[in-house]
Amino acid sequence: MLGAACVAPLLDLTSASAVARTPMREQLTAKVRLFYPADAGPAARKLAARLEQCFAALAPFAPLPVGKKASVILHPGEQNNAYVSPQQGGRGAFMVLPQHEGLEFFNLLNLGLVDVDPISCHEAVHYATFAQVGAPWRQVEALFGEVLTPQAFLDGWIHEGMATYYEARLAGPIGRPQSPLWRGMFEAFV
Repeated sequence: MLGAACVAPLLDLTSASAVARTPMREQLTAKVRLFYPADAGPAARKLAARLEQCFAALAPFAPLPVGKKASVILHPGEQNNAYVSPQQGGRGAFMVLPQHEGLEFFNLLNLGLVDVDPISCHEAVHYATFAQVGAPWRQVEALFGEVLTPQAFLDGWIHEGMATYYEARLAGPIGRPQSPLWRGMFEAFV
């Protein structure tokens, strides 16, 4: 059991120090456990509602495990990145979303410049995908906890491809597949 245990920080140093310096609150919904800066209440409620919609749309083919909520951190500082850290080493999965995106490139990809809602649906696909655990891996988790998701062994392009495909279908007529720039880059690559 000691061999399966690991000690590692939950967040990178910049994110951890931003969370430590900021008064945080928690909001619970049916599928989401959202930690957010105390001064971001309206944005947090809007984000939680959007994530609920995304997880509901994903439920027919990638449901969250029964009784589990997605752990989401609304990042209090400057960060131009959103990501999902899969379950590993006994620590459950979590999603980190910035309060806003400041990169112009996101606007060019039709993800919006300020609103993080479309990005949250992309990350919800990652979260739901990592949560898909079946037998015999379910027995491993019953014995040792959330040691590692079997999806960790898939190539990154599979994860990003699924999330990119579904972001435009979950979030409405937005997202990379709806962007002429992204479609042109994709077709040039293919």
